[in-house]
Amino acid sequence: TPIVAFRSAKVRFANALSRSERRQCLEGRIHFTPPMSLDQTLATIPLTMESIMLIRTPRNTRHGLTLLELMIVLIILVGLIAIVGPRLLGSQKKADIRTAQVQIGGLASSLKMYAVDMKSFPLTEEGLEVLISPPEDEALAKKWDGPYIEGGKLPKDPWGSNFQYEYVTDASASDGGGSNSKGAASDFPRIFSLGPDRQPGTSDDISNEPPSEDETNSGKSTKK
Repeated sequence: TPIVAFRSAKVRFANALSRSERRQCLEGRIHFTPPMSLDQTLATIPLTMESIMLIRTPRNTRHGLTLLELMIVLIILVGLIAIVGPRLLGSQKKADIRTAQVQIGGLASSLKMYAVDMKSFPLTEEGLEVLISPPEDEALAKKWDGPYIEGGKLPKDPWGSNFQYEYVTDASASDGGGSNSKGAASDFPRIFSLGPDRQPGTSDDISNEPPSEDETNSGKSTKK
């Protein structure tokens, strides 16, 4: 239409103006003459600052999310958390148990190295501390070639508790079992974690040997 052609020609004219010519245009000293025949009144309309700004400034067509769209996004996120959350928690529990088992295996290897030098495993009363500190007896201290744990520090289980240690010899077993709850001599020390509940003798204890029937029953009764 003539109006559209006039506006298009007006845009091209405004883009072709220099800075000084635009200033003269604003002062009314330059008028736009359309290339086609229009009403004489339209031919003498000067360019204004408002028309130039409209030509140069693009329109912002972006819009924000509506309340309905936000609610849909929140519902989807809640559903994903409800589905994935329990699986993540279960995977974390399995990972902690596996970590404790690996730590127990490392302590068992350190005890074997200790036994090679000292010709025996430490008693229950001595505990795992002998892996990082030499015995007080001077004769035994000469045989000690530790620390037997890298870093010289005993690790903690994934739940922040110290690992427990029990070892009963034939002599201590004949005296009543010593501090070992089983009261029977064993070929290798028992190393165990108290587990997530941090309570000894429950079913979630993690050990280098399977729990006895008494411990399993006591764990079930504790949970009840």
